[in-house]
This record gives sequence, structure tokens and C-alpha cells, in this order.
Amino acid sequence: MVKKTFTFSKNQIFWLIMASSPIGLSTLPREINQYTGQSGWLFIILSLAIIILFTRIFLILPERYPGCSLLNILENIIGKWLGRLLFVALIAISIILTGLGMRLLSDGIIVHILFHTPGWSIILSELLIVMYAATKKEETLARFNELIQPLLILTLFTIFLLVINKANFSDLKPIVAKGIIFDKGLFTSLYSYLISWVFLFFLPLMPNFDILKKGVFQGLVFLTITVGLLFIMAISLFGPVEINYIEYPSIDMARLVEIPILERIEIVFLTSWILYGFSLNHLTLLSASVGFKTLFSKTPFSRWVIFVGVIVFLVAIYPNDIEHTSHLARVIQLVVTVILFFIFPLIVLIDTVKRKVKQN
Repeated sequence: MVKKTFTFSKNQIFWLIMASSPIGLSTLPREINQYTGQSGWLFIILSLAIIILFTRIFLILPERYPGCSLLNILENIIGKWLGRLLFVALIAISIILTGLGMRLLSDGIIVHILFHTPGWSIILSELLIVMYAATKKEETLARFNELIQPLLILTLFTIFLLVINKANFSDLKPIVAKGIIFDKGLFTSLYSYLISWVFLFFLPLMPNFDILKKGVFQGLVFLTITVGLLFIMAISLFGPVEINYIEYPSIDMARLVEIPILERIEIVFLTSWILYGFSLNHLTLLSASVGFKTLFSKTPFSRWVIFVGVIVFLVAIYPNDIEHTSHLARVIQLVVTVILFFIFPLIVLIDTVKRKVKQN
């Protein structure tokens, strides 16, 4: 069990959920529009309903096992070896997500800021910073996100206000467009929620279930509002056709600002975008490190951070190009979807059946 030296407040849990939104948030409006057209905002609302339902299902676990680590919970429900196997699989997913996240971030930095810079040098620089932050453990993660996430959200909403006069909201019609690919549209709209399960690695640091539940659900709702407004503004500013050819709609949106002094606000947004990536990679790398520390409590935590960092670097430099990276990311997203919507509910069902058998 993780040593309880620090506990997350409700606000910090809220901002950790916001931090778990992937770096793909910048490309999400384009990806949703490719499958749904103007009516993609309906999928965003539907995805919130789905994720709240399934999040409530797997939050039954910390409710039934207060103060226990995720490893303890899994071992109690599905046995020691199977529980450890699943726990290691979750650690592996966190490591792969960190590596792919760093690769995507470095590719974006090269395209928009540091032209012709070797990608491995950007990855290594970011990795060293993230590893240093991770050695300071959970409090650094919580404090950083509690401070920086509100500033990032404020930047995004400021851009909305500065360009809203250019928006054509009639492009949001028809509400239900022809040729919608329902399954792909829904799956794509779930991207922003797929990493929200990583907070389960920090269960012993959650003060009580009520605070955990409120922080998680408030974070999910606010994340939906942010994603929804981003999609609506992107469609209204660029139209349902042009947006399909814009790699990062949120960055191009910032370039529409024409107010003196603020006309280069995309630089601020690019900085915010990098901080989003840092926050997400910090979260997943720390989750994997905490996972190993939970498995092998006698080994110093800093050694696990170094071990995870080395594997993350190897994962980050493995893809050939951004297309290969995106393909691998989609595979991992599919795996995480199976975990969220099949494995966790199955574990809750097994625990429920075992409890009823004991009662009888």
C-alpha cells in the first residue's frame, strides 16, 4: 500500500481529471467532424452520459474497499496472481501512454516551434523534467495542476471570447447530418475521458469516497463543457469542410485574434498546449512509478521513476513518424476502452456476486 503522507483535496481531484484529457484534445474537433459533420456536439453529450455511468460503476471499488490501493482491491476480488497481472498491465499502459504522449508532443513542437530539431532531444528534455517532478511524488502533481490547469482553461476561454465575433453558428446545422458514422463518432468523442482511470493508482491518497466521487464527476462535467465549446467554436469558425484539413483547430483558432498586442496569442496557446502535455505525461509517468512502488515497496521510489523513464524514452523513439505514432495511440485507446467498459465492470460484477454468495 502507498504510504499516506499526502491526500488530494476535492479541487485537486477535479483538476487531475482535467489533466487526464489527452493532448489529442487539440485535434479532437477535426477528428469528430470527419465522422459526424456539424452534429458532433451531440456525441460529446452522449459520451459524457456513458462515461459517467461507467465511472460510477468502477468507483464502486474504492467505495467498498476504503483506503486500499488498486492492487489490494484487485487481489481481493480476482486473486493474487490474476490481480497482479492486471495491475502490471495497467502500469504498462500508463508507460506506453506516456511514451506516445511525449512523441506526439515533440512532433507538434517541431512543426510549430523548433523546426528541424531532432525529436529525441525534445523528448529527452521533457522526460528529464517530468522525471524530476515525479521524484517529488504526488504533492507536486497535485499542486502543479491546481495552479496551472485554471490558467490553461482561462487561456482557452479567452480565445473563445476574442474570436466569437467571427463565428458562424449556422454551420452547426443540421443538428443531425446525413452520413454520420455513429460508432466511430462516439468512440472518438470518448478520447478525452479514456485516461481518467489513472487516478485509481492514487486511491490510498484520497481522503474519503465522497470527496473522490464529487471531484471526479465535477471534473468530467467541466471537461465535457470545455470539449463541447472547443468543438462548437471550431466548426463555427472554420466550417465543417475546412476543419477537416486543419491539423490543430485550437491553435489555428488562436491565430484568428486580430486585437493589437494579442494578435500573436497563439504563442501563449502553444505554451499552454506544451504545459497540457507536460501535465498529462507527469500524471501517467507518476502513475506507473507509483504502481511499481506498490508492487515492490522496499525499492526506493526514485529508482522506479528512473526505470519507468528509460522505458518511456524507448517507447517514444520507437515510432517511425507521426502517422505511425497516431496509429499506435489509436490501438492503445482501443485497449483502454476495453478496460473501462468491459474489464472494470466485470470486476465489479465478480465482487458483487462474491459478496452475495458470502451473505447467503
